[in-house]
Amino acid sequence: MIARFTIGELARRTGVGIEAIRFYEKIGLTARPARTSNGRRAYGPEDVEALRFIKEARRFGFSLKDVSALLALRNKRDFVLARTIAEDHLKEIQQQLRDLRAREKVLIDAISRCPGEGGAKCTVLEIFEAAA
Repeated sequence: MIARFTIGELARRTGVGIEAIRFYEKIGLTARPARTSNGRRAYGPEDVEALRFIKEARRFGFSLKDVSALLALRNKRDFVLARTIAEDHLKEIQQQLRDLRAREKVLIDAISRCPGEGGAKCTVLEIFEAAA
């Protein structure tokens, strides 16, 4: 017989919060667990694996939609589609990095030109005033 455990134990084993576990069940990202005779959720090793997979994919910034697709592909072994999803996500990350680097340059320049105490204007504040 497969060992079964509570939602609290599942949360401890995976590092995923109880509310997140319930949310993932509600949106269909994870399977609804079996219930004990007294109505409590009963989880097994397959639930631990799925939640660890979700947690790691989310850590890499994949959307819930992509995580769902990747979970489904795990069993189908469709590596072409998994690669495509990962490539698309990588492109998004690379664009975000370009955007962050551009903002970094603007802030470095503004900080270097802000006189600090006693100045008439601060270039750091001017960045935000110009956008307002």
